[in-house]
Amino acid sequence: MCRMFGVKGSGLLAVKLQVALIQAARRDALDDNISHGDGWGGVWVSASKLNYFRSGEPIFSSDDARGFFDSRVSQMAGLSHARKAAPNEPVRGAYDSHPFSAHLGDDLVFVTHNGWIDKRKLGLEGVDVSKINDTEAFCLLLEKLYSGGFTRTVENALSHVYEVGANIGALNLFFLRVTRGGDSEVYYYSDYGEKKDAYYRLYEWHQDGGGSAVMSSTVAYMAGLINIHSETLREDVRPAPKRKLTRLD
Repeated sequence: MCRMFGVKGSGLLAVKLQVALIQAARRDALDDNISHGDGWGGVWVSASKLNYFRSGEPIFSSDDARGFFDSRVSQMAGLSHARKAAPNEPVRGAYDSHPFSAHLGDDLVFVTHNGWIDKRKLGLEGVDVSKINDTEAFCLLLEKLYSGGFTRTVENALSHVYEVGANIGALNLFFLRVTRGGDSEVYYYSDYGEKKDAYYRLYEWHQDGGGSAVMSSTVAYMAGLINIHSETLREDVRPAPKRKLTRLD
């Protein structure tokens, strides 16, 4: 169980959501006020910079967290993630913090994840999956299944997770795709059962001319975009679709 967001827009928008993520990780109002303190990390890319960081510290006690995004940048794409490790998944500081990365042809892809994948079922020959966490295993699966395109590869990996029965309860994934030419895009995929719908639901925020973002429910709550009953409070906020790989526009 983790909290996270993806953003395509200004550094100011990313800073606002980072503050909300820190608050959500300290006390998750939509999940019995638990904290997400098993490390944090983020990545963002602009026309001149790629900033990638992972820490074993809780995001709410990290001196690096509030200043991670640069409010002066006019246009960026990025991800940020606060981790609460799934049962029996390793917690070894920065090593197991998100985002993880994968090379798909000429694309560098960063991945954050909220949910639980049975890494033992993925069929990663030659990999001791007991030594890695489930999100890192999914990135290795992406590289294994690379088929000449980002979208096709991700969809094939998702299909494989379902086919082998490796999805355990929820599968919320954010992707930052960076091309060698410097282009960057944020994508997401969301699937979860009805039991914890309010917790696992994602929200999109499309500002008029100010960028867009996708985020976990408690991040949306802490940002003032939804209320405690998961009702949206703004016309430019909407629940994200399920079981569809979506590009953030």
